[in-house]
Amino acid sequence: MSAFVLGAGLLMVMLPLIITRNVIRGQAYRRGIARIVAGMPLGKLLAAHGLEIEDYLHHQRIVDVHDHISHCSGCRDAEDCDRALSQSVNLAPILAYCPNSNALKVALA
Repeated sequence: MSAFVLGAGLLMVMLPLIITRNVIRGQAYRRGIARIVAGMPLGKLLAAHGLEIEDYLHHQRIVDVHDHISHCSGCRDAEDCDRALSQSVNLAPILAYCPNSNALKVALA
């Protein structure tokens, strides 16, 4: 019985520490992903639509975010997209060729 009580007591002490460590690591991971998105046309496109990267990350599954990053970084039109985002207020032509257009429409809805 005393081993059980000792184990339960140890768990009660360690659990908050473990949870806190996981939260801190998760926040650091999200900050890293946010920096990656911010440096891509994807981040500029989100900003052009008035969507904060943090809100985007909060509402999207991380697997989907990685897919969006992969599509954007592998896009053959990324330079044109980046240039158009810097010069244009009409985003419709950009979304026409964006490999993330369907996902962005959902995120912006």
